[in-house]
Amino acid sequence: MPELLKSRLFPAALTVIASALVAGQPAVAGDLTISGGSLDMAVSTGALRLAGERGFTFRGGVSAVGGIFQPYETCILVAGPCGPGDVISLRALWSGNDAIGTATLDGMTYGTVGGLVSHESILVAFTGTVVLPPLAPAAQLRAPFDFTGTFTHDLGIQEHLNGSGIATLSLVPNGLPGRWRVTNTLYEFGGVLPPPWASADVGGTATRGSASFLHDAFVVSGDGTDIWGTADAFHFTYQPMTANGAITARVVYEQNSQAFAKTGVMIRDSLDVSSPSVILDVKPDGGIEFMVRYATGEPTVFVAGGVTTGLPVYLRLARNAPNTIAALQSPDGVSWTEIGTATVPFASSGLLSGIAVTSHNAPTLNAALVDDVEVASSMTQNLLHEGDFESYQPPALGPPGWVSDGELRQMGAKSETHQPRSGRINGACWTPAFLDCGLYQDIVAPASGTYVLRVYASADRAGGLVGANVNGLTAASANVEVRPFGDYGEYVMTLIAAAGDVIRVWMYSPASPGYVVIDDASLSLAQDTF
Repeated sequence: MPELLKSRLFPAALTVIASALVAGQPAVAGDLTISGGSLDMAVSTGALRLAGERGFTFRGGVSAVGGIFQPYETCILVAGPCGPGDVISLRALWSGNDAIGTATLDGMTYGTVGGLVSHESILVAFTGTVVLPPLAPAAQLRAPFDFTGTFTHDLGIQEHLNGSGIATLSLVPNGLPGRWRVTNTLYEFGGVLPPPWASADVGGTATRGSASFLHDAFVVSGDGTDIWGTADAFHFTYQPMTANGAITARVVYEQNSQAFAKTGVMIRDSLDVSSPSVILDVKPDGGIEFMVRYATGEPTVFVAGGVTTGLPVYLRLARNAPNTIAALQSPDGVSWTEIGTATVPFASSGLLSGIAVTSHNAPTLNAALVDDVEVASSMTQNLLHEGDFESYQPPALGPPGWVSDGELRQMGAKSETHQPRSGRINGACWTPAFLDCGLYQDIVAPASGTYVLRVYASADRAGGLVGANVNGLTAASANVEVRPFGDYGEYVMTLIAAAGDVIRVWMYSPASPGYVVIDDASLSLAQDTF
């Protein structure tokens, strides 16, 4: 990328205008959701990849000296706001001659998109903000972005593009006192929501909201006037809640669209705007609200509040009885503080639980990044002892929980504080030598049926495994993916066991230098989970 990136006004989609002159006013063909691809500004031409509905793809680049690329431009200015605590824009915009490539749509291939002689053109726009961290030798930040654009083809037909995802900024000090420099911005598009998750705008919204899933995190963008009064307006990402249980999530970041913007966890009767509901949300200033609408059409009331030291923060709504909801917050997902409780006479036994986002500033979107989301039944019993390793004093392991596999392996496993997924402690096999390692624990199956094993693991080289045996025979296993340090993958397996069978849950690290780590493992009867 050039040392100085010039921001300038560029011919706004010259080929769009040319097409309009030929075919009259452009016809609106429809909306295309982008659910894959990326833009990597480390590449000199800004490599852009898009994939979405109706077989739409775009492969090409964006000009490094044209268009608008605000993260870089802001932090290269001597007086620009690029110090710790400053909010900088993720805005990036290219069109016409500054976005050139090839595209497909509905089975058609367009070999030249963009440029002075092309009848096809693309406009892409990324928006969002990020708060810069304290100075350090280097840093990486993650924040949500929203994406809009147009693809104009066949003499004026115009497709409207939309999507969302996660922007990762790489930072180093720029040589001036107390200031950062952006060395790269990677925009990655989120994919479709994993089942049984769904997503919808609730109430009157001026801008369509969206939700996507990437790197075990949700990006939820919501418009709407508020979640308040007798009718709500927001975006809801949800799944069924058919029994007592809890919805837990960590709010990592939200745009400061307005002081009363909200991102939080919600339980409600239905998608009706006036449905009975309970929400525990955090505002951009860190204030936490626990609010309830007790009956259809009644006003929402404030029950209790809390304060954080800033994001991220864990939020939880626990349905402990058919009509009783407890609200809790936590800084780390381990130590929880109850904010309050409410008894709500829900009309249905089949509720909806999930993530609610409103901007309180239509038509502006509030984009939120939320991870560590779990919807679990309170009837679900984790049969594993110390599944999260939190009670161990590193490097110790031991019964009735995890045991180092000293019988079959060449070196011992341990507990550690080096790279937990949540809390303070994880399990690990580390070796600088060509020695294998493993850990396990044995559980006696309390009943006959299908069991669900959920394990989070990571490794720095191939060959790691997680899985379970039943009475000494392998019943389920999965290869542990090579992932960045501290980035865990989720592995979910099912197995059949009869009452009294011995289920051994295990992790294996191969006989080569490196590590495999594990955390937050659970084993439960399938009928008790949803």
